Amino acid sequence: MVLDKNSSQIVLSALPWINLLGEKNTALTVSAILAIFLLYRFPGRAKGQIRESLEEALSQGGLILLITSAGGAFGGVLQQTGIAQHIQAWASGYQFTLLPLAFSVTALIRTAQGSATVAMITAVGIFSGMATSGELAFHPLYLALAIGCGSKPFPWMNDSGFWIIGRMSGMKEKETFRYFSFMISLMGLAGLAAIMIAAFLLPLK
Repeated sequence: MVLDKNSSQIVLSALPWINLLGEKNTALTVSAILAIFLLYRFPGRAKGQIRESLEEALSQGGLILLITSAGGAFGGVLQQTGIAQHIQAWASGYQFTLLPLAFSVTALIRTAQGSATVAMITAVGIFSGMATSGELAFHPLYLALAIGCGSKPFPWMNDSGFWIIGRMSGMKEKETFRYFSFMISLMGLAGLAAIMIAAFLLPLK
């Protein structure tokens, strides 16, 4: 009992430090510093090579961060325009058209600003009122799945994932378009077709 009490006190006293080190920004910063230190200590590398490696990593990572940040800002602007009310008014009375509509809106937002996560969050904000109204002819899960599939199509140069896949795979922009963008867009369209069939056959209401 005494040992358990002491262990609990140790854990509680260390909890603020655990929370600090576990915070995502702190963890990434500490990891980057350790990686630079290990790179510097690794034998057989001159300081010039280390500097070139760091400059290349920062230039690639900085571009991805800027693109993602700009996409998030654009998504916030879309949410503040009141577009949700217009779409809800336009789609009232239509049931199964909501699935391709949710898919299309998410795909348009994703194509416009690049981030699949921001596109899904924005689309959920637009269609959440319809999902909770109780007037859907199918389970709201199908609407959520359509939004998820809508985040797949048409990734291009404003998408950080486009650059990560291209750079990590050694592909040029044209090759990334041809293979990655086409494949993931096809995945989204196939998913939408499967969701619409399932919502019609198994509405789960």
